[in-house]
Amino acid sequence: MILVSLQKISVVMSLYNGEKYLVEQLESIRSQTLLPDEIIFVDDASLINPSHLIKRVLDGSGINYLILINDKNQGSNYCFRKGVKNATGDIIFFSD
Repeated sequence: MILVSLQKISVVMSLYNGEKYLVEQLESIRSQTLLPDEIIFVDDASLINPSHLIKRVLDGSGINYLILINDKNQGSNYCFRKGVKNATGDIIFFSD
């Protein structure tokens, strides 16, 4: 008997004024052979809220996502730590 352990995959993404490349990055994630179970976005008080772009690309994709928005800029290390704390995956990939 072979037991297969399916592990949940999370992607944690730190964002700061990166809307120029966000759609391309999300499309790249969506085109992978194995999709993540969730993407945790931590926006570091960007000047433009990226939520509308995220929703446009990911709604209907089957990928769950959570958008966390910092009240003030905290830096990428803080954002990744915050994302990891909110991720539920067994395996976590980082993207920014």
